Amino acid sequence: MFRISTLQSGMRDGDFAIPAIDEADIGLLSQFCAMDRWSANLHNAMLHLGPLAYRLHGLDADIGRCGLLEFVRCYDPRSSHEIIALFEQAAARARPFQYSAELKSTGSERRVVHCFGDFRRNEIGDRGDELFGVFLFSRNEFVPY
Repeated sequence: MFRISTLQSGMRDGDFAIPAIDEADIGLLSQFCAMDRWSANLHNAMLHLGPLAYRLHGLDADIGRCGLLEFVRCYDPRSSHEIIALFEQAAARARPFQYSAELKSTGSERRVVHCFGDFRRNEIGDRGDELFGVFLFSRNEFVPY
């Protein structure tokens, strides 16, 4: 299961007829998935993940960052090249993006990750521009048919 889409003309805040997410919605969402943030510095090509994202990707959180190639190796090999291409396109075009992919697994069970990201220009200091976003991790592992 792998899907990529780059938004050509995304929905504006006014397009949503419902108000912002409230406490009950957050509780319901957290029943089905866990969320963690991430960022990717385009100056040094390093990713910084939240603690849950490090753990579920099978990466060492003590290091505090990882490279793009190390990151994509955590996914099913069929998705790796497309994730790299998506990150490159998002950085070059300064557009929001998303993907859903399976994390690599040694057993028969699989965990799906949904990633939502966007481009942000950093005007302060020499940190450089970055991609940033959130991961949504399914609380369920899926067993293929």
